[in-house]
Amino acid sequence: MLAGDDVNAVETLARYKTPADFLRAHTELRGKLSERQAPARLQDDATPEQIAEYRRGFGLPDIAADAQPDAYMQAFKIAAPDGYEMNEVEKGMLGDFAKLAYEQGHSPREVKAATDYFFQAQAANTQALNRLAVDYQKAQQHALRDELGSEEYDAQREAGEAWLKEQFADDPDAMTDLLHAQLPSGGKLGDSAWFFKLIAKEAMGAGYTDRIEANAFESGGKSLSQQQSEMEALMFSDRARYDEMAKPGGKLDRIIGLRIQRGELDEDGNERRRRA
Repeated sequence: MLAGDDVNAVETLARYKTPADFLRAHTELRGKLSERQAPARLQDDATPEQIAEYRRGFGLPDIAADAQPDAYMQAFKIAAPDGYEMNEVEKGMLGDFAKLAYEQGHSPREVKAATDYFFQAQAANTQALNRLAVDYQKAQQHALRDELGSEEYDAQREAGEAWLKEQFADDPDAMTDLLHAQLPSGGKLGDSAWFFKLIAKEAMGAGYTDRIEANAFESGGKSLSQQQSEMEALMFSDRARYDEMAKPGGKLDRIIGLRIQRGELDEDGNERRRRA
């Protein structure tokens, strides 16, 4: 009945034992034909029209030539993995890559493979640079402590930090950028020994170590003036303690020097008269 007078059709239909077998085969064939087939690969000499048709085969939208890079990234659904924050340089690179891939007719699958590799490589590079930075920081700090001694190193570090904060008081982000600038060696500028010495020299020249020492002396709540008066009173109540503190370079000598630095005393150690 289905073949009619077509002899070849009769032979073809004879391969099916029952009408149900024929229906099953027919349904499978229709399913395969309805499946969307990926377009054939583009030829190297493909015309812009052929590339556009090829892109449409992947479901990519038509994008104007003057569109922003973000449009191409959205077309290929390019997005950073969870926990990865792209910087402006990376966004620019991926935007340019997406536009080039679109113009040359690359498939979304090809673009995804490339961008997945990019993010993996960038994450690995960041981890490697972080390890180098930590190792560099430790090596530079150990070298400075060995050279200066821990106490002097800490004093110069505090003075340098205080001096830098004052210089960048109006723009603390700029100070952070400076300290975190990447060196060719893999470390950060703020961790290098020569930069430490440079900043410490500026800070000491501006009297920052004296300020820090003075603040340390006053950390107990008593001013330098009060402490000097108490020590000088020991001359009559506890001469041995007074002599110990009044030794050249001793605590009393240092407090008087710090007060001179502050301008509380004149160069002879006498109290300066305060203006009314």
